[in-house]
Amino acid sequence: MDKNVWTILIASAFILALILLFTLSAKEKSKQKRKRNKHGSSGKKPDDWVSPDEFVKWKYRLKPYCYEKEADNFLAFLKSYKGGFVRRNRGKIIARSFLGREKGDLKGIFYHVIVPNPNIPEVKKEEFRKYFMSVGVYGLEERPDYASCTELSALDEEDLKRKAVGNRGEHIVQVILARLDPRNYYVINGAVLRHDRTTKEYDHIVVCREGIFMIETKAFALTDGKTGRATLRIDEGDHWIVIKNGREREVKSPTEQIKMQKKLLERIIHSCPAPIHPVLALSNTEISIEQNLELHYKVVRADALTEVIAGENDRLSASDLKLIRQDIGKAQLN
Repeated sequence: MDKNVWTILIASAFILALILLFTLSAKEKSKQKRKRNKHGSSGKKPDDWVSPDEFVKWKYRLKPYCYEKEADNFLAFLKSYKGGFVRRNRGKIIARSFLGREKGDLKGIFYHVIVPNPNIPEVKKEEFRKYFMSVGVYGLEERPDYASCTELSALDEEDLKRKAVGNRGEHIVQVILARLDPRNYYVINGAVLRHDRTTKEYDHIVVCREGIFMIETKAFALTDGKTGRATLRIDEGDHWIVIKNGREREVKSPTEQIKMQKKLLERIIHSCPAPIHPVLALSNTEISIEQNLELHYKVVRADALTEVIAGENDRLSASDLKLIRQDIGKAQLN
């Protein structure tokens, strides 16, 4: 074939390749432009997704004896939030629901804040109950006697204050556990677990490579939700005494409670028989501990929790952790 013909063929092929390349580039730019126009110039998806952190903020913003307007604002937030679990398909939200721990929090809010609150009318309380049930909150099927619940005696008020302090104590521990890397530490707050016919509530459960940690929280010597100097003395016979401002007060030992909780959790986690490490966390980080009795669980201040967890080394594998989480998930009611 003539040399000039070869030159023409090669030049033609080169020109065709350039045209093809230019066409593909133009199509890709057009596609990206349409995508930007659809989702906005920032490139973010214009859906109504809300971070679970906002749920936590609202949860602790709602206080006992709050006014009806505050309760209304909280309910409006929940209806727009729709839950911290989000499922997407090609970037678009196709399903949303409340996380297990969020359902547990909502149940606690209903019984500890909404039901006994004299500032919230019964109609509004029923609206809360029905909405909570609609999003999967367990244990609200029976309508409470709102009238009797709001006729609080002095003892009821003291009990409500203690519950509020207890909730504050659990929040302190939640904040500390939230510092753990969620990629390596699976933390469940306020889990309600059921096995056979036994149901128990757990303040916190941590599943990680270091082991399984069952954490019970006590708010000894917290005043109005604030930490303060005090001493917890654990004497022979399992007597627990809190000393504050020179006064001694005996409190109920949590030993039997922790024992029964551990026993149930051991039965629940059957796919991977790993040891369970029970821990009592004192949310008052200024309290000192005088332990004169050996217990089957550790008693520590909340600010020492991460150190306690790091101190164990059960070396659970990724498959072990998956099985443990599955067992807990199957038993969880909230």
